[in-house]
Amino acid sequence: MTQSLNIAFPFIKKLVSEPLLHFLVLSLAIYLLVDDAPEPRQILVEPTLIEQFELDYHAMYGQQPNEEELGKYIKAWISEEALYLEGVEMGIEDQDPVIRQTIINKMYNLLQNSKIISEPTNEEINDFYHENSHQYAVPENFAFQIVLLDSQSTEAQIETRLNELNISSFDSSFDEPLVRDREFIEEYYSKSLADELKERGIQGNNDWFYFHDSRKKYLVKSVGYREQAIPEFEDILDRMIADWKRFQQMKNIDAQIEKIVSKYEVIELEVN
Repeated sequence: MTQSLNIAFPFIKKLVSEPLLHFLVLSLAIYLLVDDAPEPRQILVEPTLIEQFELDYHAMYGQQPNEEELGKYIKAWISEEALYLEGVEMGIEDQDPVIRQTIINKMYNLLQNSKIISEPTNEEINDFYHENSHQYAVPENFAFQIVLLDSQSTEAQIETRLNELNISSFDSSFDEPLVRDREFIEEYYSKSLADELKERGIQGNNDWFYFHDSRKKYLVKSVGYREQAIPEFEDILDRMIADWKRFQQMKNIDAQIEKIVSKYEVIELEVN
């Protein structure tokens, strides 16, 4: 072993003293430490950012920020921006559904504010009314009073109570009549009750009547009825203009999204 070292040592000593070796080692270090480093990226601190901070600061404290406070804000913003850009490059936003949804929502907001929707012409709003007037219809409404009976009530007991209610012109034990639409009555009671209330409402029949379903027994009185009605054009004009603008904005957003999607090749992978 000693003999081998004695033979190799002059060679190693000569190699270490060789200038070419120094150059190669230095080049390797530079390559590893510098060449592989990414090009520096830019973080732009735009004047609008500072202006917005000054506005927010003044709104909160009633005065302009001094240089130290402004410097702290800029430094903090640069740190956050650097973290955000680094995270995007690392693909964190692809892995975190919360961050992904935040970016999507921001894109929607940008698209939503990208175009100002002008007022509709008379022809456009008239067409909109004729095509969508049913959506503004005032629903069919029923005003009624209802008494829940004991499930064990006999026919004689029900008849007695019914006569008492119809003879009495006023019963202070009742609250104000219920006012509900057909959808509510059909869901919580039945379609047959809604139909009966409609018929009695049209006829002006305010007598109490007996009604039951598969579970409960009731005494019911129709107090009022209003048919479904479509409002006049002038009565809903403001609502229609707002809805028309919202509809146009949605069409505009959908068109822009389609344009964005068209930039990409969509590949649907099959499940193995």
